[in-house]
Amino acid sequence: MTRQEARKILQSLAHGIDPASGEMLSEQSPFNQPDVIRALFMAGETLAEAERRQRKDASADSHAGIPWTEEEENRVKAAFAGGKSVAEIAAPHQRSRGAITARLARLGLTN
Repeated sequence: MTRQEARKILQSLAHGIDPASGEMLSEQSPFNQPDVIRALFMAGETLAEAERRQRKDASADSHAGIPWTEEEENRVKAAFAGGKSVAEIAAPHQRSRGAITARLARLGLTN
């Protein structure tokens, strides 16, 4: 199950709808209690935020898994020699901070 699928189920329940049948839940359903409804909306928002973070992380590290070129390594070396932080180096290369740290170590520039 994906986060999006789970969020749709939570939203249905929070709106008093059976996610399987699409029918309204009975008023006696525990899902129609105010605290449960609030909790379902909060859980749905938490999943939505996780989806947004995942999309942001995926776009920020869009070069993840792409082989390093010699030219890119040279730019990383120059940025590091110029005193830039790992985060400052990572952004323009669309690589994670961990990828930059690992590459700097592989290049013999850090431990």
